[in-house]
Amino acid sequence: MSLKGSRKVIKVSGSYKTRRWNRDVEIQYFEKTRGGKYFLRKCIEKAKEEDILFHSSTLHKKQLQPWILSGWKISSELCIYTKRLTNNSNNSKNKIPVRRKDFKTIDFKHITELDREIFDPYWRSSYETLFETLQSCRKNYLYTYEENNNILGYCILGITLKSSFVQRLAVHPKSQRKGVGSSLLCSVSKDMGEKNVQTIKLNTQLDNSAAKKLYQQNGFVIETDVLTIMSSG
Repeated sequence: MSLKGSRKVIKVSGSYKTRRWNRDVEIQYFEKTRGGKYFLRKCIEKAKEEDILFHSSTLHKKQLQPWILSGWKISSELCIYTKRLTNNSNNSKNKIPVRRKDFKTIDFKHITELDREIFDPYWRSSYETLFETLQSCRKNYLYTYEENNNILGYCILGITLKSSFVQRLAVHPKSQRKGVGSSLLCSVSKDMGEKNVQTIKLNTQLDNSAAKKLYQQNGFVIETDVLTIMSSG
């Protein structure tokens, strides 16, 4: 399946992939596939020449030095949480009903529309980001909380070998503070424990105190590493 609006640019000194960040902000997602400081500096020059703004894929601390030395700036930082699972992880019964199914492209429309009601423009999903989510894991599940057949909360979970990743967790404002987020995480933990998956990982913005509190209350422990999004601007 081709991704509308995506392209790959290759230079002698390196290469990168780019696409629209989402439909609500004038930013280009930037993923470096090859190249060092010289190449990253050239990419900044290209961005200035074409009057575009690159924001990078998420980077770990150990990856940042060539980006900083080449003139890229830190745009956002995300903290990482991990939950280690056992066979009796989350034996408690959910008070709020949660559904689970395989995550498919047919669900993209519902997710992107819901995101527009929940997130600030920068953090909203796009078709391309959701497609990449499917491609990054061997198995993907969609957990939903619904009222009157309308999805008001969801969690996208991906599995790779013995690890799993909460790729996305969102609850509509009118359903927040009712335990929906905890119920979604409870269902995820219970299912992954039964599948002998060892860990669940997720990330959130450093200043998102509500999300951090939710994760800590549900057995997630913060790591020392952070993920960074770099900007060419």
